[in-house]
Amino acid sequence: MSKITTATGGVLSGTMALNSLLGNLLGNDEKTPYNSALTVNGQNIASSSVKDNTVTNNYNMSVDEKNLLDYTNKNLLEGLKNVNVFSKDVQKDIQNQVDAYKAQGIKTLNEIYDPMISDLKNDIASRFGNLDNSAFMDNLNSIEKNRAEALSSLTQDILSKQNELYEQEMTNRYNYLNTLSSTNEQIYSNILDFLKLANTTASR
Repeated sequence: MSKITTATGGVLSGTMALNSLLGNLLGNDEKTPYNSALTVNGQNIASSSVKDNTVTNNYNMSVDEKNLLDYTNKNLLEGLKNVNVFSKDVQKDIQNQVDAYKAQGIKTLNEIYDPMISDLKNDIASRFGNLDNSAFMDNLNSIEKNRAEALSSLTQDILSKQNELYEQEMTNRYNYLNTLSSTNEQIYSNILDFLKLANTTASR
């Protein structure tokens, strides 16, 4: 059988695929007793030994590497479990962005249509002396109709903006999980490569 341990002696969990690959690498035939070690810059990185036909593979994980592995394992688990859960803070942040988008849209509409109404009033008043006439009302109704249509379009834009923000949040989460997964896989791949080297350089 084979196992992988850290420098502190802790057995790495979740390495069924890794152990399977090691099994293929080492084979199941009877082994001649041996001990080997892989050293890089004076540091013992990995070692391999056979005693009583039992293969033992050790990997001396650095503190930084162990911390990174612990981080990826923990956050992968939490991230997958809560990937579709939006906390109150996240919802509030998105709603604040939607509200700001809405406020800017309304401000823009007012900046367009309020001067049009003001100009209409001045024009009608100068020509007719008052606003109590059909010319003013017809033009005013036309302007207000256009404003109402623009406001309806803005409402649809606001809903689209809200959906866009939630979709972007989901995209960011999946990108983060993919990064964690890739980092996690690379760590285990490096471990396997070092263990292969330890076995390759062994004196049998």
